[in-house]
Amino acid sequence: MALVQISMIPSYRTAPFGPPYWAFAFTYVAAVTDVIFWLRAEDVDHSKVIAYVILALSTMGYAALAARTVKGMVQGTFLPEYPAALGPTGLRWGRPTGGRRVMKVLGSRLRP
Repeated sequence: MALVQISMIPSYRTAPFGPPYWAFAFTYVAAVTDVIFWLRAEDVDHSKVIAYVILALSTMGYAALAARTVKGMVQGTFLPEYPAALGPTGLRWGRPTGGRRVMKVLGSRLRP
């Protein structure tokens, strides 16, 4: 997993920041949890120190992710803009506002 993630660093640098970053972060927490359990099960030398260092690094990563999320929410860039698309009911989905999608009715009739 780590080698694949390292090979994708150039893609991460060019991708706009948004909710998908949180999805990737949860997989890292699962890996960190597995490492901590493995350290305890295998009775590795200095396992307590290693576990605290890994936990501190992951906590700093989550703090940075949370800070970047708050910054994006304040600037209005965290949630992506969705292109308008005509749905089967004749409604057009517009730009999300405050975490909600705004529907605009096209025409005077709604098709069932």
